[in-house]
Amino acid sequence: MRKSNFELLRLFCIFGIVVMHAMGNIDTSLSVWNTESHIFVNALFNTGVTCFILISGYFGIKFRLEKLIEMDFMVIFYTVAGVAVRGDLKAKELILACFPIITRHYWFISCYFALCFLAPLLNALAEKIKKKILKDCL
Repeated sequence: MRKSNFELLRLFCIFGIVVMHAMGNIDTSLSVWNTESHIFVNALFNTGVTCFILISGYFGIKFRLEKLIEMDFMVIFYTVAGVAVRGDLKAKELILACFPIITRHYWFISCYFALCFLAPLLNALAEKIKKKILKDCL
């Protein structure tokens, strides 16, 4: 079940993360304003990643191997495409591009995969704690 307030928070986080990545290439040595605006944007939107993880934890992460494999192939495709577009067609770059999760090329995806593999344990722990709290309250 989707909740519109969480969807709005997700959209705000996506916008902030895109803005942060877009501003990542700004040369802050050109003026003080660039540095201050860069720091402000990072301070404002840096919580986007944390919000994504908190939202995922709130709704509970379900481990589905098929979805992870699908996401892995999508990340590999775009990583290889990015290497090809940049013209970095060296063997080492292509091999690393084929294993972005293992090589931690994209830290968020690597952490998300680790979280998905830990999810059954974390969900069982949360359920056990919830039952204990309910038992103690009754």
